[in-house]
Amino acid sequence: MDNMEESLISLNSTNITDNILNSPKTNNSNETIKCNGENSISESNLKIISSIASNLEDIIHDNYNIYKNLILNTDNFSSIYLPCISIEDYLKRIFYYCKINISTLILAIVYIDNFCELNGYILTLNNIYRIIMASCLLSIKFNEDICYGNSFYAKVGSYSVELLNNLEYEFYIKINFNLLVKESYYEKYFNYFSRNC
Repeated sequence: MDNMEESLISLNSTNITDNILNSPKTNNSNETIKCNGENSISESNLKIISSIASNLEDIIHDNYNIYKNLILNTDNFSSIYLPCISIEDYLKRIFYYCKINISTLILAIVYIDNFCELNGYILTLNNIYRIIMASCLLSIKFNEDICYGNSFYAKVGSYSVELLNNLEYEFYIKINFNLLVKESYYEKYFNYFSRNC
């Protein structure tokens, strides 16, 4: 994406790029919180996940206020049913059960930004969960050393394997098959979400 620095999750209503581009670097805590006694999620990662969720929720809220009378995005990513889980809890679920690094989750957010910018896509409560799952699936396959089959990720996301395969394929096409993100650009996202914990 040539003009990635011009918008971060701009989504036609909210632009937080200036905040990201001007974010100072932050130090990360190594405190951990135990989840069910097996794996742990560090306190700093929980804060970053919360920051990401908060930003997505703000954007969705802004989009709702602007576009509430329009019919938007009637495609595979849109669902008529809303899940009974918050965006933050959904991100934690993916992070915990897929055993991913925080860099993979941030990379997924970069992909969502690219997806929306390239396609003029507007995030809503009806599409955010499927978009998160598709972007996380691609970022896991690109960034993680250990990957499971799509049947595993479908269970984590609560989707059928067929639907998840379709979402992954469509998302990948709509970001022009571009999974590579420059390190300096990734760091801007990381610093932004770390600072806003």
